[in-house]
Amino acid sequence: SEIEQLDIRISTVLKNLKNSSGIEEDIAIVDEQIDKLNTRLFDSQELATNYNYFFNIETATGVKLSGLKQLEVKDMSNDPREMLKRRRSPKSTADVYKKIRYHMNASGSYVELVNFLRHLEGGSAFYRLEKFSLSKSKEQNSEALSMDVSFLMLGRKTS
Repeated sequence: SEIEQLDIRISTVLKNLKNSSGIEEDIAIVDEQIDKLNTRLFDSQELATNYNYFFNIETATGVKLSGLKQLEVKDMSNDPREMLKRRRSPKSTADVYKKIRYHMNASGSYVELVNFLRHLEGGSAFYRLEKFSLSKSKEQNSEALSMDVSFLMLGRKTS
C-alpha cells in the first residue's frame, strides 16, 4: 500500500515537472496581456483624459454632446448580494477595478447616433450600457434625434 502511494506521488511529481516546462514564458505573456488591458482602463481622477475620450468620438461621428457628467457609483461592498458574489468567485477583483458612471445627452441624425454607439462599443475602453432613451427633436421638419444615455466604464481603483 505504501509503495502504491509512493508510486502515485512520484507519478504526480513527474507530470507536474513535464507540464511546467515553458511556464516562465507563459507567465511573461500573461503579464504582457494584463499590461495591455490595464492601458484600456479609465482613471476616475483624470477627468480631462476621460472626457477627451468621448469628445474624440464626438468629433469622429458628428454628434453633439451635451451634459457629459462623470458620476459616483454607490459602493455596494456591504450589500449581502455583492458579498455572496465575491465568495463564489475564486479571486475577488473588487480591490482592483472600479465602475465609473457617465451620463450624457447627444444629438444628431440616426446614423450619427448609431455610429457614436458603435465607436463606444468598438473603442479601447470597456463599458456597459445602463440606460438609453431616444427622442425626436421638437423642431418641425427636423431629422435630428436626441439620445439620453448612461453607462459604466471600467476603471482602475485608486488608492
